[in-house]
Amino acid sequence: MKYTLRVLQVLKGQAGATIELNGEGDLSGIWDTTFSDHVEDEFWSKSSGRMGINGDCSMISPHFMIGKRYLVMHSSLPDTKHFERVDNDDDRWFKYVKSRTLGVR
Repeated sequence: MKYTLRVLQVLKGQAGATIELNGEGDLSGIWDTTFSDHVEDEFWSKSSGRMGINGDCSMISPHFMIGKRYLVMHSSLPDTKHFERVDNDDDRWFKYVKSRTLGVR
Protein backbone atom coordinates (compact mmCIF):
# COMPACT_ATOMS: atom_id res chain seq x y z
CA MET A 1 0.00 0.00 0.00
CA LYS A 2 1.20 3.51 -0.74
CA TYR A 3 0.37 6.31 1.71
CA THR A 4 0.25 9.97 0.71
CA LEU A 5 0.88 12.18 3.72
CA ARG A 6 0.30 15.93 3.79
CA VAL A 7 3.34 17.81 5.13
CA LEU A 8 2.39 20.25 7.89
CA GLN A 9 5.89 21.37 8.88
CA VAL A 10 9.46 20.58 7.86
CA LEU A 11 11.97 20.50 10.72
CA LYS A 12 15.02 19.52 8.68
CA GLY A 13 15.73 19.12 5.00
CA GLN A 14 13.20 19.79 2.30
CA ALA A 15 9.81 18.33 1.44
CA GLY A 16 6.97 19.17 -0.86
CA ALA A 17 3.34 19.60 0.12
CA THR A 18 2.97 15.80 0.35
CA ILE A 19 5.21 12.75 0.70
CA GLU A 20 4.54 9.18 -0.38
CA LEU A 21 5.56 6.18 1.70
CA ASN A 22 5.11 2.47 1.17
CA GLY A 23 3.50 0.79 4.12
CA GLU A 24 1.13 -1.80 5.50
CA GLY A 25 -2.53 -1.38 4.65
CA ASP A 26 -3.91 -3.97 7.09
CA LEU A 27 -4.81 -1.97 10.19
CA SER A 28 -6.21 -4.90 12.16
CA GLY A 29 -4.36 -5.30 15.43
CA ILE A 30 -2.13 -2.25 14.97
CA TRP A 31 -0.43 -0.51 17.86
CA ASP A 32 -0.86 3.20 17.12
CA THR A 33 0.22 4.57 20.48
CA THR A 34 1.56 7.99 21.41
CA PHE A 35 3.01 6.78 24.74
CA SER A 36 0.71 9.36 26.39
CA ASP A 37 2.14 12.16 24.26
CA HIS A 38 5.56 10.54 24.73
CA VAL A 39 5.84 11.15 28.47
CA GLU A 40 5.96 7.42 29.38
CA ASP A 41 9.37 6.18 30.55
CA GLU A 42 9.11 3.09 28.32
CA PHE A 43 9.56 5.28 25.25
CA TRP A 44 12.61 7.11 26.60
CA SER A 45 14.42 4.36 28.50
CA LYS A 46 14.10 1.56 25.93
CA SER A 47 14.27 1.27 22.18
CA SER A 48 10.46 1.18 22.15
CA GLY A 49 8.70 3.13 19.47
CA ARG A 50 5.38 2.90 17.67
CA MET A 51 6.82 0.66 14.95
CA GLY A 52 7.42 -3.03 15.53
CA ILE A 53 10.14 -5.47 14.52
CA ASN A 54 9.56 -8.72 12.63
CA GLY A 55 10.97 -12.06 13.81
CA ASP A 56 13.82 -11.72 11.29
CA CYS A 57 14.81 -8.35 12.88
CA SER A 58 13.48 -6.29 9.96
CA MET A 59 11.11 -3.42 10.60
CA ILE A 60 7.39 -3.90 10.18
CA SER A 61 6.08 -1.69 7.37
CA PRO A 62 4.62 1.57 8.65
CA HIS A 63 0.90 2.15 8.93
CA PHE A 64 -0.96 5.41 9.31
CA MET A 65 -4.49 6.32 10.32
CA ILE A 66 -6.48 9.01 8.50
CA GLY A 67 -6.81 12.19 10.52
CA LYS A 68 -3.82 11.54 12.81
CA ARG A 69 -0.51 13.45 12.81
CA TYR A 70 2.85 11.70 12.51
CA LEU A 71 6.43 12.85 12.89
CA VAL A 72 8.17 11.22 9.93
CA MET A 73 11.95 10.94 9.89
CA HIS A 74 13.73 9.70 6.80
CA SER A 75 16.93 7.75 7.38
CA SER A 76 18.83 4.93 5.74
CA LEU A 77 18.87 3.09 9.09
CA PRO A 78 15.51 1.69 10.24
CA ASP A 79 14.32 2.69 13.71
CA THR A 80 11.18 2.00 15.75
CA LYS A 81 10.77 5.77 16.31
CA HIS A 82 10.81 6.96 12.68
CA PHE A 83 7.04 7.27 12.34
CA GLU A 84 5.79 8.41 15.75
CA ARG A 85 2.24 9.67 16.10
CA VAL A 86 2.15 13.15 17.64
CA ASP A 87 -1.32 14.43 18.39
CA ASN A 88 -0.31 18.00 19.26
CA ASP A 89 2.60 20.46 19.36
CA ASP A 90 3.03 19.81 23.11
CA ASP A 91 3.98 16.17 22.50
CA ARG A 92 7.30 15.54 24.29
CA TRP A 93 8.91 13.66 21.34
CA PHE A 94 7.88 16.37 18.87
CA LYS A 95 9.31 19.08 21.14
CA TYR A 96 12.54 17.10 21.60
CA VAL A 97 13.08 16.53 17.87
CA LYS A 98 12.16 20.11 17.08
CA SER A 99 14.69 21.42 19.64
CA ARG A 100 17.43 19.15 18.19
CA THR A 101 16.80 20.24 14.59
CA LEU A 102 16.13 23.94 15.14
CA GLY A 103 18.08 25.90 12.58
CA VAL A 104 19.41 22.76 10.83
CA ARG A 105 18.42 22.63 7.16
